[in-house]
Amino acid sequence: AGDAYKAAGMDSLLLQAEAQGSLLAGTQTTTGAGGAAGAGSERVRLGQPIILVPQAPSSLINIYNARDLLEKGVFKTRDEKRAEQPELFSKKEERVTLAHEEDGHSYHYKIVDNVATMKKEDWGRVVAVWVMGPEWQFKKWDLSLFGGKIVNFFSRVCAFYLAFHRDPVPDNIKKWNVQILTVDKVKRHLDMRVTNQFWDALKDTRRLASQAKARAAANPRPAA
Repeated sequence: AGDAYKAAGMDSLLLQAEAQGSLLAGTQTTTGAGGAAGAGSERVRLGQPIILVPQAPSSLINIYNARDLLEKGVFKTRDEKRAEQPELFSKKEERVTLAHEEDGHSYHYKIVDNVATMKKEDWGRVVAVWVMGPEWQFKKWDLSLFGGKIVNFFSRVCAFYLAFHRDPVPDNIKKWNVQILTVDKVKRHLDMRVTNQFWDALKDTRRLASQAKARAAANPRPAA
């Protein structure tokens, strides 16, 4: 799972800096002499990174079509997925695994749409979220790791809004730190552009966070 964080731009120094009660780390173990990480060094164990998608039927992206778009570069509407794979809707999965190929390696992420199934520590594993606009989407979110504020959450997690090309965008989306991605209603050959924009933005956002955390770890502020 740690490799998936690295693919999203999370370098090893950031992972070490955030290991204690972090927004990313799961459990942590110490590797003794002769271990793969070297004598006395620490390894951070992470759960699979999480991508949150909306539950609402009106959302263009959901747990049924997110893997098609983010893994295969093909957008399918909810109705198209229902006609294609009705079994997905009769026995809904609450978590779907997504594979992403990058630099010759395969990384895995969890797609989640039901936050009620998430534990507090799972929120520290969220690397991306797709939003709709209305604030009720966040009503049951546990933002305690982020000071209880959605703006703090968006400053630490890459947020996206998916819309059809030329459709109006909700005012809230324009106010938040959210990247707007658009798909065409007909031209499916353009879908891969959205897929690439998502992964590029995720990697760039996490790399900036990585650099900031690395600098903070390398140059701690003196005690007052």
